[in-house]
Amino acid sequence: TTYECADCKKSFSCKTHLTRHQKAHATEKPRKCPGCGKACGSSPSLLLHQSSCKSEKPYKCLDCGESFGQS
Repeated sequence: TTYECADCKKSFSCKTHLTRHQKAHATEKPRKCPGCGKACGSSPSLLLHQSSCKSEKPYKCLDCGESFGQS
């Protein structure tokens, strides 16, 4: 059996090692999504969230300046 960290997807063979690893994430400064403000415990978690965030609007119309989620 392997145990996977939900924040960074790192795998561990022992649940105790996973628990110790997760405590390290708890002390990290949270990263916030610029679109919706959701805080994530790690950069990989934030990137995963941003890929599906409905508030994220990276595309801007050059004519009117309005932002959109898709090009």
